[in-house]
Amino acid sequence: MPHQSPPDNVAIEFRVDDDRYPFVGASASESCAFELEEMIHRGGGVYSEFFRVRGADADRILSLARETPQVQPTVLAEDGDECLFEFEVAGGCIAVSLAESGAYPRVVRSDEGEGTVVAELPRDEARAVVRDILAEDAAVEVRSEQPVDGESDGTDPAGSEGAAADSGRASARRRSRRKSTRCCRDGSAASC
Repeated sequence: MPHQSPPDNVAIEFRVDDDRYPFVGASASESCAFELEEMIHRGGGVYSEFFRVRGADADRILSLARETPQVQPTVLAEDGDECLFEFEVAGGCIAVSLAESGAYPRVVRSDEGEGTVVAELPRDEARAVVRDILAEDAAVEVRSEQPVDGESDGTDPAGSEGAAADSGRASARRRSRRKSTRCCRDGSAASC
């Protein structure tokens, strides 16, 4: 079921060209692709980010990710040159910064060092969130801002809780729910 977005939400697309982010740096050095499958808030500013990595050796990605102190990497599955990783992240990540600010990271990917992040957030909070993200890292830039047409790409911050947040509740409540729910690709927490 597609994620129903409030009519006052916008999608901000960021270009991420900073190899200090493992999903960007490792994809550049290994000529591979990273795509976020799921993101779970673990509490205390710690998130588990589940990335599908295509075109790279799992051991090499582990080695590169371990060079970043705030990242604890684990290989969950391996099939040829495609792997599923869990990266436990405690700060220093654009997706975490966006989630902590109340935005919903819909897309996080990098292909051969070209990173893209698309985040959905309330229009009235967009300017402050973008300003904070750009202040954190000069290698991040805004590519586009678009109104959200009511349905996203099928990524939902977890079924009924996402729907409750979309019913127009205050931003603080929406942020709290988004931080505590699972973000799944197909829109239902039960299928993750």
